[in-house]
Order: sequence, then C-alpha cells, then structure tokens
Amino acid sequence: MLVVRNATKSYGATQALRGVSFSAERGEIFAVLGENGAGKSTLLRILAGATRPDSGILNLDGQDLKIKSPREALQNGMVLIPQELAYVPGLSVAENIMLGQRPTRRGLITQRSLRSRAEPFARQLGVEGSLDRPMSSLSLAEAQLVEIAKGLARNARVMLLDEPTATLSQPETERLFTTLNDLRRKNIVMIYISHRLDEVMGHCDRVMVMRDGSVSLTGAVRDFTKRQLITSMLGNNDAYSSTQTTSRTAPSATPFLTLSGLGHSGSSEMSDVSLDVRSGEVLGVYGVRGGGQEALLECLAGLRPHTTGSITMSGIDVPPLKSVRQSRHLGISYIPPDRKKNGLILDASISANLSLPQLGQVSRAGLISVQRERVLLKRTATAMKLKYRAGSQRVRELSGGNQQKVLVGSRLAGAPKLLAVQEPTRGVDIGARREIHELLAQLAAIGTAVVVATTDIEEAVELPDRLAVVRGGKIVALLQGQDKTQERALLEAVGGSHD
Repeated sequence: MLVVRNATKSYGATQALRGVSFSAERGEIFAVLGENGAGKSTLLRILAGATRPDSGILNLDGQDLKIKSPREALQNGMVLIPQELAYVPGLSVAENIMLGQRPTRRGLITQRSLRSRAEPFARQLGVEGSLDRPMSSLSLAEAQLVEIAKGLARNARVMLLDEPTATLSQPETERLFTTLNDLRRKNIVMIYISHRLDEVMGHCDRVMVMRDGSVSLTGAVRDFTKRQLITSMLGNNDAYSSTQTTSRTAPSATPFLTLSGLGHSGSSEMSDVSLDVRSGEVLGVYGVRGGGQEALLECLAGLRPHTTGSITMSGIDVPPLKSVRQSRHLGISYIPPDRKKNGLILDASISANLSLPQLGQVSRAGLISVQRERVLLKRTATAMKLKYRAGSQRVRELSGGNQQKVLVGSRLAGAPKLLAVQEPTRGVDIGARREIHELLAQLAAIGTAVVVATTDIEEAVELPDRLAVVRGGKIVALLQGQDKTQERALLEAVGGSHD
C-alpha cells in the first residue's frame, strides 16, 4: 500500500534523513521508534506534505507521488494526527472535526448537519459531552481525542499518528487501539510513532527503529524483545539495564508531608485524601484522566487550595496553599503536565526560562547578572544532559525531550524540599525518559520528597517506591513491593474486579 524508497533530507549541515526505505501493508499498524532527533518527525512531515524531501520515491497503492503540500497529501488520503494539536479553540467540537469538509445544503452550513456528520466519529473515540462545546473548554486529553476523530472523518487511506496516546490515560489508550483495530478491516495503513514500548509490543504489527536519520532495525514486532528495540534506538548494548532507576537507601520513616482528609467542597475531583510523603522517596500517584491526581498536585502547588482537611509539613500545620509563591516559600516546586502551555515560554531563550523561576539566584541589587545566568545554565545543562547550541537559543527550537529537561531543570534549580511533578516524561523519547527517571531518583537519594502524578501505567509502576492509586478523587489503594503491578494499579484505577 505504502512504499518509501531512499528518502533523504538535509537542513544545512544536518542530515535529518539518510536514505530511509520501508513499506507498510494494508490494514497494519506500522510502528516507528527512535529517540528525539532520530528523524521520525521529519519522515512524517514528508508523508504529510509539509516538508519536501531532497530525494526519494513515495509510492501509494502502486502509484508514484510527488506531494508538494498538505492539501495534496489530504487529497491522496494521507492524514496526519499531529503531536502538536491543530485545532481552532474558538470553534465547536463538531466544527473542528469537520474542518475543511463542512456539509452544506444549498450552499448553507447548519449546526445540525455539522453535529450529525461529526457525532459518529466523536462517539467512536469516546468524546463525551455536547459537540457544541468550544474546543477551548476541553482538557488536553479530550482535545487529542477530537483531533483523532477529525482524522477518521477525512476518509484516510494512510493515517500518520504522531504519539497519539501521549495525553491519554490507559483506558483511553485501549479505546483508541480498539478504533485502530476497526480501521484494519477498512485496509487503512497506520504509521504509528510512539515512545511507549508496551503499546508497540502489544498492538503493532511491524516496527522500524530509526537512529541518526537512518533505519537501524525493521521487522515484525513479534521477532524482537523490548531490550533489542531499546538497544537499537540508543546504540548501546547496556541501554536496557541503564533504564532502571538509581538504587537508594530507605526513605525517612517520619513523614515530611502529611495530608489529612483533603478535599474541595462541591467537587468530586479531590475528596477526603489522606496521604504521607517521606523525605527521600518517590511517591507515585496514578489514575485515569479525571481520577483526581491532577487536582491533588495542583493543591500542593498552590493553584487549587483545599477547603476541607489539613496539611502538615515536618509536623507543623500549613494553611491552605493559595498561591504558587506560598508553596515555593515552603519549599515546594511544581512541574505542570503541559510544558508548552503552562511550563515554558517557547519564544524565550533557554537561559531566560531557567532564570525566571530563580530570579533571586541570578540577580544582584535587582538586576539580573549575566555571569550568574551562565553559571545556572552550565550547572543545569550538565545535570540534565541538555543538548543545545547556546543559552540564547529559543526553547521552541529544542526537541521535546530537551524542552522537558529545561522545564524540570528550572524547577530543580531552587533545591526544593518537595517536588510535585505531573507527567514528567510525556512526549519524550526512551533516552530522555531514562535520564529524567534517573534524575528524580537521584533527587530522592539526597533526601528530597518527590511526588509524581502520571497516567502512564508503565511509568507508574516502574518509577516510584510507593504508588497511590486514585479514583473519583479518592485514594483507593497504596501499592508497594510485589503488589505494585500494572494489572493491580489499573484494576484499582478503573474499579475493576481482582478475580
């Protein structure tokens, strides 16, 4: 169905693609793996018509194509579901799903016809609520589902999925793969980029691993182990073992932070939460979207003060946290889940993004010291293994993994007593994921209390010492040791049977 032969692309002296060749069959999910910068996104942009290759042949269903624009790609059935969501915030859900193909009657568009055409695609992916809602009112995960529904509405022959599950919970991910399996029967080719190896091993038919713009491995998924895929991505025979977190001494027996009956009046997002967090431990908080983990961490960050219950730190009562400044004064640093919306200033420099949360460190007599900024940049870049050209480089120009490292590094520079982090490795590659996990483990090893909220079931079980599972705004299980398994965590999060 889809054949790519010897695709090359250069940006100046940088060789983004080096003779990439592959083929994908009708009705299969073809996974593309690789670190950030391996060439995956460049390949997808070429297939989507957003980038022209320097050389190479694209053949679709036996016909050679020269796609010069995204419009031509769409006309040929090449539909991109981007990682960076491409919706119009002011339009409704239905209008976004039907963008570019609005149904008309005698030249007029009616909201009723929009809804009737959009509804089957929205419901197929489990998009809940009114389709007349503006997109700006949706959460990140809901917006992602609408983007995928928009792709289904375009009569795709080839669907290009760039990390579609990065913002989805485990049940939502399973629902998506149910939909993709339905598309198999329609002979649609699905090119699937993901950093989640469990998804690839469990749902994809074939896999291609890219490294430094070249194909380093390709074949049926069943022919490879997870270790082989990681080694091929990183080019290191010890890569698999190095993904494990640093071994640490036992956390403090005395709680650093104690939450007692915490809740929001009139809201089910956080209700009667009681939990201890110890210095020197990584405590995970896992739940499906809307389970309550986001509300809990926003409470610690000072974004959503609790109205019931109490907080103590080091045995001292703490009033409701009503601002980020108040939380920071108590030694709490917060890393939000959406780095581009709430965490970074994309058009500002790396140095500026690192310095803004730490102005006290880099200023003297009210003026920012360039020398202190350089020291902060060098220290953070070394600790985070940051790949960049210069401190003046815009954050927007960095890969997703390096953007996340800037975000994490900017919060760690203040040496917090407690780090509250949501989705620490969302949208980053295997190598960056390993490095961030190592950094959080090292932070705990020096006595910091680390709370990690994640909807990634693999991360939820792999990273923390203990795992609190939330459902309906309440903690329903606290797992550790042999009880801390993916199956148990997921069952508790969705309220399933233990049989």
